Formats: sequence, C-alpha cells, structure tokens
Amino acid sequence: MRLQKVVGFKTKDVKSFDGVVFDNDTGVVTKLDLLGACLSGTLRANSSLFRVPPPQNIWISETTISLGNCPTYSTQEAHSLRILDVSHNQIAGKLPMSLTNCTNLKVINVESNRIVDLFPFWLKDLPNLKVVVLRSNMFHGPIYSHQHPLSFPQLRMVDISRNKFTGRLPHDYFVTWSTPMIDSRIYYNDFTGHIPSSWANLTRLESLDLSGNQLSGKIPHELASLSFLEYINDWNTSNTEKKTVHFSILAVFKSLFSRERIMFGLISGGVFLACNAVSFYFYGHEFLHEALLYHLTRTDPRHNFSIYFYHIYLHYERPFSAVEKLISFLPQFTVQLALVFCFSQDLVFCMFLQTVAFVAFNKVITAQYFVWFYCLLPLILPWSRMKLKWEGLLCIILWIGAQTHWLLWGYMLEFKGVNVFLQLWMASLVFLAANTFVLVKIIQRHRFSPLFRQYGSSNRKNVKKLD
Repeated sequence: MRLQKVVGFKTKDVKSFDGVVFDNDTGVVTKLDLLGACLSGTLRANSSLFRVPPPQNIWISETTISLGNCPTYSTQEAHSLRILDVSHNQIAGKLPMSLTNCTNLKVINVESNRIVDLFPFWLKDLPNLKVVVLRSNMFHGPIYSHQHPLSFPQLRMVDISRNKFTGRLPHDYFVTWSTPMIDSRIYYNDFTGHIPSSWANLTRLESLDLSGNQLSGKIPHELASLSFLEYINDWNTSNTEKKTVHFSILAVFKSLFSRERIMFGLISGGVFLACNAVSFYFYGHEFLHEALLYHLTRTDPRHNFSIYFYHIYLHYERPFSAVEKLISFLPQFTVQLALVFCFSQDLVFCMFLQTVAFVAFNKVITAQYFVWFYCLLPLILPWSRMKLKWEGLLCIILWIGAQTHWLLWGYMLEFKGVNVFLQLWMASLVFLAANTFVLVKIIQRHRFSPLFRQYGSSNRKNVKKLD
C-alpha cells in the first residue's frame, strides 16, 4: 500500500484501516499503529498525519517509509501525544526540539534510523517521559554537559546504544537524577574513563549494559548495594580488574531456564526426535549409524590438517576403544560450550566462533572445511576494531603461512614419497596454534553487537507494564 493513501484518510474512513483507533464520540484518532505494515513512499514532517488533532499514540515502525525529518509539533498540537515510535525507518536530519511541546509524551523511540545529532539534552524538559530509545543512529558527542544538567523524574528505560557517543561518564552524573530507572543500555559507543559509582543512586536499576566501550577500571563496589540489579554487562570494555558485583543465584537460574527457553527446547527436541523416529522406522539401525553414530567413532588414517591424524595413522591396524574414539571430542565440546556461555547474546559472532573452533579441533580437517566459516566473515567484519594495517595483515599472513607450511610437508609425503609424517604432525600443531591466535585476536577486537534485545518492537508491552 502506498503511504499517500493512509495519510489522507477521513474520520469516516478509519474503520477500513487496521491499526487505526478513534474516539466513537468525537471521531478523533487516538491511536495509529502501522507496525510492520507493507507501506512505502515518503512521509514529510509537515504531513497532515501529524496535524491537529494528532493521535495520542503513533507507531510507524518496521516499514520502508522514508522521512525527510522527524515530525515537528506546535504547542497547540502537542498535548495529546503520548507515544511516538518511528523506529526502523529511514529518518534523516535531527531530532526536533519541538517535541518539548509534547508535555504528555511518555515514550520516544527512534531506533534504527539515520538521525545525525548531538545528545538531546532538552529531553529533560519532558516531565512524563518514561522510555527513551535512540539506539542505532548516528548520535555523537558527549552525553554530559555542565550547561545541561539532567534530571528525569519519570524515566524508566534509556537505550542510547550503537551510536557514536564519546567522552567520560563523570561520577556526579546520576547524583541529581530523581528517576526510578530500571534499565540502562549504553553499549557499543566510545565512552572512556571509569564506570561511575553514582549509578548506585539508581536504586531501582535492574539491568545495565556497558559493553563495547572503552571503559577502564573495575565495577564500583557501590553497585553491589543495588538490590534489584540482576544483570550487568561490561564485556569487551577495557576493564581488566576483577568484577566485584554479586548477583542473585536465583535470578541467574531463572534467566537460564525461562518459560520461553524451556518451550523452545521442548519443541526443538520434539521435532528432532520425531524426524529421526520416522527415519528409524523406515531404515532401522543403518540410519542411526550412517546419520549420527558414525561421526562419533569415525577414524581417518589419511593425512589431514587435524592434530589427531598421526595417532590414528600409527594405531589404525588395531581396533580403537570407544574411549579413544570419543576422547577427541572432549576439547571440541569444551571449547564449544565455553563459546556459547561467553558470546551467546551476539548470535552471529558466536556462530562464527563456534564454526572456526569446531573445524580447528575436529578429528578430520580438509581445506573444504574452511568454507564453513569463510561465508560468515562478511557478517562480523563490520563490528571489528581490527585494522588491516598491521594487526589484520599479521593474522592473514600467520594463518596462510601456517597452512602453506603444512602443505609443503604434505607435498613431500604425497608426491615425493618422503617419510615426513612426524614433521607433518608438528605442522598440524603449528596450524592449530595459528588458528587459536587468530581467533583470540578476532575476539579481542570485536565489538559486542547483540542480535536480540529486550527492546526491539516490544516497547509497547514495556509501556503497558509501566502504566
């Protein structure tokens, strides 16, 4: 549907539009919800959609609408607006200060647009503001100014992550805040300095995400007094000190075994078992052996990149015990499990790390296995701080050099017939060390970029809980 057909509707026509709610007595539109609608076109900031009387709640999210600028409001127009959600569009320009006229505004969400602006200090003039989401734009500069002290009487959630904010977070920054904030997300910016101990002033704080910045020092012990705090993340900061904040074991247990995760596990496991049961019914034990069990006990005496091939080659004539066949999976399983616990929030990066580690520690490695993680590189490189010169070149040269070194001994064995099995096995060890070194460097230079957050399109549910 073209956008022009939506913005030009009359009061008598609103019943024909899904997501449009109006007052039956006055005919005034009170809610406009175009979340995920199949809309296209351009919406101007002075569109009749934002004129008198404006809806109380506006959700124009996850469409392909292009807005030249954010809508502006005069004092007369602004009082009824309570929720403004224009996330996941192509809004450009700056965040208009005319939003200060919306004195009843509770939620503002401009996530995933193209807004280029400084931190909107004027938001403090909105007395009823509860949720601020500026995530994934091009906001920049400091969020602290002596000329613009902040005091949010009602703010509950703030998400300024994945922008280009810089500077320090002074220790007196939150002292004057009278907010009952429960969720603060400032990850994936370029903040420096120490973590402010004044966060302890936010006595209702439940979640704090500082990851992907350049913060240093240790987590202030004052935060341990926050009885509601269940989650804090400073992963991939410059923090090298020991963490001192303690959390509820029950809260951690509940987060690991939530209702949604249990349902996901039961459904996934049920589908897996059902499909295998059907195949077993038709093909019997042969299916189980060829599809599943064979890979647990597979032995390949031919030389390959794996560090296990030499042991298999030397003892191939005698039968291997089940313990010998399975013990090679222990390092692989341990590394996989550690990566899941450390990087599961950053799903794409975790998949890349798991694939590289699976190949590096596998019992059989051939060159075609490298394609498995090559295809994931374009998905993680945009979030890497690694510079091609010199660190990037070092990793490339080291990885290719270790592989070339192995191939040299492989050529001597395969084509020249020279007994260099020991040298080839040592080259496999060098190749494993090179893979490990490169993987560690990639982890150190990666910017934490979680794929799934508690926000996203669920802000409306959060608002309902707050109200």
